[in-house]
Amino acid sequence: MQSPENGNPELPPGPQGRRIRNLLGRLRDFRGQMARLHRVYGEIVFYRLPGMNFCALFSADLIREVLVVKEAVFTPFIAREGWGIITSPCMPRDSGEHHRQVRDIFGGAFADSRMPGYAGVLAANVHEIRDGWRVGQVIDYKREMERLTVQALLDTILGREPRIRPEVAQEATWAIKRDWALDYLPGSSLLNRLPLPAKRRARRALQAMDEAVYGAMKKGREPSHGGEDMTSHVVRTADRQEPCPFSGDRDIRDELYTLVIGSIDSTTSALVWGLDYLARHPAQRERLEREIDAVLGSRPLEGGDFDRLPYARAVFNEIVRLSPPSYAGTSHWRQAQADCRVGGYLIPKGTIVQTCIGELHRNPAYWEHADQFRPERWLEDSPPVHPPHAYIPFLSGPHRCLGWEWATMLVVLALAGLTQGLRLEPVASRPIRPDVLGIGVKGPVQVTVRERRSAA
Repeated sequence: MQSPENGNPELPPGPQGRRIRNLLGRLRDFRGQMARLHRVYGEIVFYRLPGMNFCALFSADLIREVLVVKEAVFTPFIAREGWGIITSPCMPRDSGEHHRQVRDIFGGAFADSRMPGYAGVLAANVHEIRDGWRVGQVIDYKREMERLTVQALLDTILGREPRIRPEVAQEATWAIKRDWALDYLPGSSLLNRLPLPAKRRARRALQAMDEAVYGAMKKGREPSHGGEDMTSHVVRTADRQEPCPFSGDRDIRDELYTLVIGSIDSTTSALVWGLDYLARHPAQRERLEREIDAVLGSRPLEGGDFDRLPYARAVFNEIVRLSPPSYAGTSHWRQAQADCRVGGYLIPKGTIVQTCIGELHRNPAYWEHADQFRPERWLEDSPPVHPPHAYIPFLSGPHRCLGWEWATMLVVLALAGLTQGLRLEPVASRPIRPDVLGIGVKGPVQVTVRERRSAA
């Protein structure tokens, strides 16, 4: 029974004690654990891990209450004050006026007027990845989509000339992730001092990335440079702004790194989940193929085709409904800065609040045929009816992902360009598996490249 707003509020329902057991459960099967908590205890659940209190939200109204109505109380969770590699207060973990100023600058880089230029870059990236395939070849689709995502990010953020190899960016990204993970291990300071081969590779990759990022900033400030890339827009806007929210180019570099890190796994997973859903739903796959063949024919994919592919866009919307970029990952965690009430319950100061988007998007209270892959629900003649905060694959409120339209364009254009005249058939019959912590998918994902006839 829900506690009333008046009187002494109670903690939300949830499992009592069991801190170690809860921790082991989330390490074994994070999604399964969230589903069990929702099924047993309801729309708001309080549970404990060693040294930490958590509150999981499964209701659209409760999520809106935390992310929008009481956003000032529930700020982004920060595991520590700064990473060893990224030390600036970057957007995903920033709040207040500084966050608003930085977001305004980067938001301009994602303005509608700039998106057609990005679409042309993304279409070229799709062509490049496809040109490396041959009919009959078995490829690791997850690895290929990760390469596509990374190169598309680099070309959009830094520009296409000079280009940096995606393997370098991936190694640098893993270095940052490893640095973050080490902070949770006993003796992390000692581990950081060890001359490990992986650390040497990471140092070289980070140096190469730094040279590319700082080089893009320098080029972006040159009057003769066209400024089509995101970095050019950011440095030019920041240089004109008074007061500037950046203390120097290091802050901009950290924001750009964070943008890359936050986009790789989420975009790659949408591309891989799309392959999986379409392979298991041949009627929807054939409808997508008919649209692609009717729009493209035999001509090459173009950036402008994005607006001509409504069914491919519906497929994307359904992919991120059923398999959102983050099931309930750390980028969506909020921490109570004071005792607060949510849904009439007490949320103690310091509690970490999780918005469980994966469960929200499959809640039958909001969705007809909630667990079924039905892209048709997103078409104009039958749009889904649901509360505004029942569909938030890219979060909501002041921390909504700025790059959501960019990610949408890449996935839609990839669906079109990689399906034109081809069909990718999974080698294994079993569905792909999600990452244990709810972000990304497990690899490898092997597929055979097959030629297909036009369906138009």
